[in-house]
Amino acid sequence: MQKRYYLLVFSMFLLPFVGAKAQNFQPLNAGFEQWDGTSNDSEPASWNSFASGDGSFASMASSPHHYRRAGHRTDGTGNYYLVIYTRSILGVKANGNMTTGRIHMGAMSASSDQNYNYTQRSESGFNQPFTATPDSMYVWVSYYAADASSKASVSAFIHGNSDFRDANDINTPSLYAGKAVMQFARTTSSASSPQWVQQKVAFNYSGTATPAYLLMSLTTNMTPGGGSANDSLMVDDIEFIYSAWLDDISLNGTTLYNFNRSTLSYTVYVDSIDEVESLHFTATPQASDATITVDTIDGSMVNCINCLLIYRFRVTAEDGGEKIYTVWVFQRTGGEGIVSAQVESPSVALMPNPAHDAVHIVLRSHGEGAVPVQVVNAAGVTVARLSVNGSADMPTAGLAAGLYIVRTPYATTKLLVR
Repeated sequence: MQKRYYLLVFSMFLLPFVGAKAQNFQPLNAGFEQWDGTSNDSEPASWNSFASGDGSFASMASSPHHYRRAGHRTDGTGNYYLVIYTRSILGVKANGNMTTGRIHMGAMSASSDQNYNYTQRSESGFNQPFTATPDSMYVWVSYYAADASSKASVSAFIHGNSDFRDANDINTPSLYAGKAVMQFARTTSSASSPQWVQQKVAFNYSGTATPAYLLMSLTTNMTPGGGSANDSLMVDDIEFIYSAWLDDISLNGTTLYNFNRSTLSYTVYVDSIDEVESLHFTATPQASDATITVDTIDGSMVNCINCLLIYRFRVTAEDGGEKIYTVWVFQRTGGEGIVSAQVESPSVALMPNPAHDAVHIVLRSHGEGAVPVQVVNAAGVTVARLSVNGSADMPTAGLAAGLYIVRTPYATTKLLVR
């Protein structure tokens, strides 16, 4: 039986309520699976190209600079991805360009400030309302450029209630809340041989505007008019990342021994049950908009030998994704003071821990040859035996949820099965 346990005092960096969640946490049609037409040069749904641009010179650049290609990025599952490419128009190079807003073409010179991508709030289909605050942007790309010094660009601006322009307004913090801009060199030596790379960049929330819209832009060259004709940028699966990681768990002001963001289970020992009331935990989320709640479980409720309490730190990201960090508090048989013990023995590593379907056992510095490993449940009954030479996988799907002891001739460690 799980319960809220208010006898102990928790000193948590709990964040205030962040308000109603945005309707969308990802760019629309971020995998380029939906298209406005059946032809290969139709526009991807929720994205716009030169064909739907405006401005004095829109008609001169309305021919397609993009196409739909069947397939998907490395390890992907979709049916299509986007290709944009550079064209030469009357001797002027027009970079491949795709945006969630609208392309404005007001001058022949590529570098003119009359050429920009912008959010057009008054026209449906040329804006994406967006009020979330993602932490990072991941984008799968394959980029070919004739010049090895060329760099493509992918940008995302979360801006206020205005017809924000990229690049005219990108240096005006009062007009945007956050931005993520990535520029990268070619990933392949041939446009016909995609080499997919996942690019990652953090959002920088240096702006002061209240989030209202998202303006994303994809271009074959970070310099307007730069690069060469037929340079091409392939894009698939754009993803905004919302963090539910913790940067720290501390006990009485000291970080838990061996704390690592990706390690979700820890153990603390006390000499007696009376010391439990002196435990004060703090937890710091990686993302400022994540929230933390703390549940406690009486150790006796999970048939856990010498286990007094279990603390569960539930970290919820802005998009609702969760991670749960668990701290086990045990009463030990000897020693003095409160000790924060590492999750695993220096000689035995268990991954993942807690485990669900299987656990990977790694023996460190054990010398040559196989080592017998015994798995014992909380009642002291051996539930598994195996011989491990360096490392091995052990199924846990058939084990009842609870705490187990993994024993070798020279070390023991605890395994939690869920």
